[in-house]
Amino acid sequence: MRLVSVWLLASAITLGLAGAAFIRLAPLDPAVWHVDPATVTAPDTRNSALVSLSRVFPMTAAELAGRLAAVGLAEPGTRVLAGDAGAGFVTLVQRSRVVGFPDLVTIRTRDVEGGAALTIWSRSRCSRATATSR
Repeated sequence: MRLVSVWLLASAITLGLAGAAFIRLAPLDPAVWHVDPATVTAPDTRNSALVSLSRVFPMTAAELAGRLAAVGLAEPGTRVLAGDAGAGFVTLVQRSRVVGFPDLVTIRTRDVEGGAALTIWSRSRCSRATATSR
């Protein structure tokens, strides 16, 4: 009986580690995740937020995207998945510290009269909880 319990515990630990490794190492396809938020319909889920601000920022679109990307990249576990802030269109991925759940933020800016406009789409790949539990 004790041998069976040890075996079951070892199996559960192995499966948990394999699942965590899969989440951390699974690739993120830029063709799927680097999508212009201005062309997206906001999904009705708790793990996604699509915001298009009506405010005009008094700077160029490239400068606004660069500033926002710099703020995101200053956070631990964050990197550029695709795009270029200098072009006003970049997708960042941030992974949680322990398991590595990926959360993605796409920043899209465009030049408008008087400055720059902003649209941001943030979403979690794996869980409904990671978007709000950081």
